[in-house]
Amino acid sequence: MQPARNVLMVEGTSDHGVITKLWARQHQADQPFEIDVRFGLENLREAFAGALLGSEIERLAVVVDADESVERRWPGFYQILKERGYRPDKALPASGLMLHRAERNVPVVGVWLMPDNHTAGRLENFVSYMVPAGDQLWEHAGEVVDAIPGELRKFKDQHKQKAHVHTWLAWQKEPGLRLGPAVERRLLDAGVPEAVAFVSWLERVFVSALESL
Repeated sequence: MQPARNVLMVEGTSDHGVITKLWARQHQADQPFEIDVRFGLENLREAFAGALLGSEIERLAVVVDADESVERRWPGFYQILKERGYRPDKALPASGLMLHRAERNVPVVGVWLMPDNHTAGRLENFVSYMVPAGDQLWEHAGEVVDAIPGELRKFKDQHKQKAHVHTWLAWQKEPGLRLGPAVERRLLDAGVPEAVAFVSWLERVFVSALESL
């Protein structure tokens, strides 16, 4: 019999990098869960639904982008949980979801919608919370992105924050770092309230839940 697994499903490799380095920054240790990159929302949602039917996974969580709104993204996961016998609230908790069905041997589950469970956006919006307060280069990068003429702007409006983050990273001493290394090398502040809240949710799903079962 295989040992039980703790699994965090994410949409892409950038999520993997940020989460791994953020946990290490706050705990000075490897995370107590494996990260399963699913390369896209639909693949992730399908894998999440399948894992809830029963498997060797003991604790299962997902991190996905809210994109246009939490109100549009959350119902898809709410419905999956309801169909599998869980009892989530109709509104996603601001501190992230953590649920357990004690009457069956099914996973503890968690859901976090980037950036913070109530704001539209994605991973880059979450990363922007960690930019040091008062960083003048950050402000200048935003001004430069805003100043791109409409006819030259190739990215969609909803990806503006992504352009802002990566422009800022392109201007660092080591230009073009990926998001995970930027956390690891302390260009980003892992102690801001938004980052602490996210890691606290991971702790509830993968550590505190262990102690309470």
